[in-house]
Amino acid sequence: AEQGVCASRCGVEHHAHPIPVTFYERKAA
Repeated sequence: AEQGVCASRCGVEHHAHPIPVTFYERKAA
């Protein structure tokens, strides 16, 4: 679920985003 939210915000640049996934996990939590 976290990856889906990050993908929606980052778009195609999700994998190239400098911010770690943990950042989005905390914001979503």
